[in-house]
Amino acid sequence: AIQNSDFIRALGYCWTAKSLLPSDHWSSMYDPSLRLHLSLSKSLYANGEVDLAESTLRELIDNSRDPLDTLDAHHQLHFMLHQSNRRSEEAFQGCMRLLEQLGEDVPDNFENTSAPPFARIRHVLEKKSEEEILAIQDLNDENDLRRIRFLSQACIISSTALRPRMTAYCIARMVEISLKGFSVYTPYAFVALGTFLCGQRINAISEAQRIGKIALRLFNERFSDPGQLPLFNLAYYGFVSVRFESFQTCATHLRQASTVAFSTGNIFLAIINNAQSINKSFFAGKPLPSISEDIKRQIELTVKYKDSRFVNYARFWNQTLQSLMHGEAGNSSLPEDRHLDGSLPADRHLDATASMMDTFHKAVQTFWKGHHKRFIFLMGQSTSNQQGNAMADIPKLMSIINNFYHSLVACALVKASSKVSEMRRVIAHVREDLKELASESPQNYENKKQLLEAEIYSCRNETHNGLLRKAYDASILSAKSSNFIHEQGLACELAGKHFLGAGKRDLARKYLEDAQKCYTEWGCTPKVHYVKDILSGMDD
Repeated sequence: AIQNSDFIRALGYCWTAKSLLPSDHWSSMYDPSLRLHLSLSKSLYANGEVDLAESTLRELIDNSRDPLDTLDAHHQLHFMLHQSNRRSEEAFQGCMRLLEQLGEDVPDNFENTSAPPFARIRHVLEKKSEEEILAIQDLNDENDLRRIRFLSQACIISSTALRPRMTAYCIARMVEISLKGFSVYTPYAFVALGTFLCGQRINAISEAQRIGKIALRLFNERFSDPGQLPLFNLAYYGFVSVRFESFQTCATHLRQASTVAFSTGNIFLAIINNAQSINKSFFAGKPLPSISEDIKRQIELTVKYKDSRFVNYARFWNQTLQSLMHGEAGNSSLPEDRHLDGSLPADRHLDATASMMDTFHKAVQTFWKGHHKRFIFLMGQSTSNQQGNAMADIPKLMSIINNFYHSLVACALVKASSKVSEMRRVIAHVREDLKELASESPQNYENKKQLLEAEIYSCRNETHNGLLRKAYDASILSAKSSNFIHEQGLACELAGKHFLGAGKRDLARKYLEDAQKCYTEWGCTPKVHYVKDILSGMDD
């Protein structure tokens, strides 16, 4: 039943089997008891019985004869603990203790580790061709296989909850072991390295892309394990390939990973892949009502499985969508007596990563509402939140998008003669970034580059410069070809407002009417009304 993902029926079978066990089953039926308790905990977890699943695993661990018999139980337990925001440290330390038992030399202080291994690993991989890397033989050391399994788990836990040096250590050790021999865990080890390389601190995009594509080949051609797909897709399509593949493609693969994770009973990876899919879908211009339905399902999952970490993220997305669809207040703080969806009190504690997400969502809301000064204030908060944050070394699509928004707000303020010198520095910085991003991934960033170019011409009041209209039209065409209906509408709106200010009312009307159509298709009612008011004012 578990193999067929029928966890409801599996749970019934497991309860029945447990009821038939003799009282001395841990001594008289040790091996069957181990297998039954693992199956029972997995079935309980998949059915939302998180506390019972944890107690079942702890019963197994307490009654085991050999630490090696508890590895599967600990692996399940660590993910369950990590789902509870306040117990991520407990989950990570559990991984570290097991690794020490397996012979791993775990450092006492992570702050001064991993730099030499990273330099050595990068040098080794740089000197080898892709075919030489792919020709590395399989890993046969059973203890190394056990260690890399828990290093990969520690990596995902630390990357979403703790400090970047811990993540760096886990990645370095995974790759070091993989260079001795490949295993089912190697594709994730390589793509995790790629994730770190294209992070904001190292920013080695070409190197990260090469390692990521090698990892993809390894996964597809050599180690295509459904059990590893959710973790692999999360790292590859969530953070690496987003720099060179379309947002829609990334969202599709992340949804697939979430589905596979559910089918195998790994609820934590199902939830986090679904969260990343929602993130990419938003930036891909998926209609807001459709994303809203995705978010409602995500909230239901976080409630059912008591995931206090992603309950905050789901709440942020829900409030952003409500703000963009209906114009409701974007305050993401809920009163203590309120419930997220009528059943689960919202966790008011925000760790550093959640605080950064909170600021990002407020900034998105204020940008689309046109509150420029409030947006500038939030961008200052965002920079402060990222300093020393555990996720700051991981590439952030949200940072790229907010910087794009920042440049457009800066152009608007320059036109209004506000903070001109400071805003020109912002514009120049983002302009260079978008040129690089558009060369790597034109389907995601060409429209943004062209729109900023058009707004720069507009700042200079170069209405008669043929390049100005050409840039607006290029941005609109690029956004349309990428199905970015939201940014197509934005480009039409800004073009319309420019030409309206320049006295070209007929041309302005055409662009503004197109903007209204785009915003209607996107589902952003406040923007529809905003453009409609401008058009109505033109008729007065």
